[in-house]
Amino acid sequence: MSTFAFDGKDMDSSPVKKVTGIARDLGPILAHAMKKYPETKSLIVPRVEGLVVLTAGADFQKVADAERAKVLTDRDFVRKAASPQAQRTAFGNVAEQFLKQPLTDRLWRGKLRQFFNAGPRVRTHNQ
Repeated sequence: MSTFAFDGKDMDSSPVKKVTGIARDLGPILAHAMKKYPETKSLIVPRVEGLVVLTAGADFQKVADAERAKVLTDRDFVRKAASPQAQRTAFGNVAEQFLKQPLTDRLWRGKLRQFFNAGPRVRTHNQ
């Protein structure tokens, strides 16, 4: 099992393992939620990606080699997310649907905000 230490304390399983597991679990849940709405039921389900972003000069020298691809510094993340081209270079190509109607589009923003319970009105994806 992959473990990590924080300030000398054993913190159990690594954040990378936790975050990637959550992302993997969210994929089918998001797909199910999208099928509930006529405007999204025929669309491709966006991939939920799990990354760990280190801030404040955190050191990832001791991150396991198998997990390094999922760990970025805050500067690296901002650089890789700065533009659509930088995103595709760093994280791979996306379906043409997302080029024509990006996830920042009004439809997607609303549905994803609702799914992730973000914003002033808290709802669960089961509602």
